[in-house]
Amino acid sequence: MDALTHTERVSVCPNCNTEVPNEPSPRELNDMRHEARLRLLKAQKISYWKQFEHGMVSREAVRKLVELVDTAADIKDAFIETEEIKKTWQVKGFLTRVVSSHI
Repeated sequence: MDALTHTERVSVCPNCNTEVPNEPSPRELNDMRHEARLRLLKAQKISYWKQFEHGMVSREAVRKLVELVDTAADIKDAFIETEEIKKTWQVKGFLTRVVSSHI
């Protein structure tokens, strides 16, 4: 199983047949991180739409969630933070007092 999950990129020296590890350059690492972040954000967006299709979130909720993903995609190294989502749905005013008084 380890052989499948951890593959090493190596080159073989043509003169001495020694295996030399190929490490990604800093630019390649940065590109991989960027691509992984965009893939994660895309997966979140797909998840939000599927939740909407299954009636788990409202049209307004999916619109706001997708908007958060799009905003994060435009900001370097940004992800969707749970606290950002919580701020979007904080209930204020009269409804908060009514709910609090019944708890």
